[in-house]
Amino acid sequence: MVDTSKKWKLEDKEQTEQWLKENDIPFHTVTHEPAKTIAIMLEVVKFENEFAETKFAKNLFLYDKKKKERMWLVIAAHDTQFDMKLLEAHLKVGKACLRGAQPETLEATLGVKGGSVNLFAILNDPEKKVTLMMDKRLMNDFEYIGFHPMQNDFTTAIKREDMHRIIKLSEHEPVVQDFTDLAPAGGETPA
Repeated sequence: MVDTSKKWKLEDKEQTEQWLKENDIPFHTVTHEPAKTIAIMLEVVKFENEFAETKFAKNLFLYDKKKKERMWLVIAAHDTQFDMKLLEAHLKVGKACLRGAQPETLEATLGVKGGSVNLFAILNDPEKKVTLMMDKRLMNDFEYIGFHPMQNDFTTAIKREDMHRIIKLSEHEPVVQDFTDLAPAGGETPA
């Protein structure tokens, strides 16, 4: 049975924004229809002015089917493509053993519901059970990055350097991955 009574540091947009304010991290949040996928996000999330070029993050919460304690939060630019089989090999997970975590595992581990996985959720993992894997492009190439603030009916843009601060404040040591090394070959279905 999964314990859902745990009090999380961040549970919703209000707590996320309060935490950002307390840590002097500027942000800009927009409201929109719930967006559980990147395709929907690209359709419904609209930033304007200085935030117009915000790069959306693709967030995957994965685990090793044979060693369930091995978990990863993989965060990449929404248009970064990689082959899940190559990622599986890179992570030294047995063949066909890299899986998307079940909603109850996601909620019990990071305090976030499916379709709302985001960078802020790593703050709910003080025991560092989850390995944070960040896209090299996302870490270096974009001025603003957009994440759901624990709810998928809002998207919050933060500056790249503030994303780095959030990671540092989480006390997780990110694995920075150049996903071009894991790019799909012709005909493969990318993540």
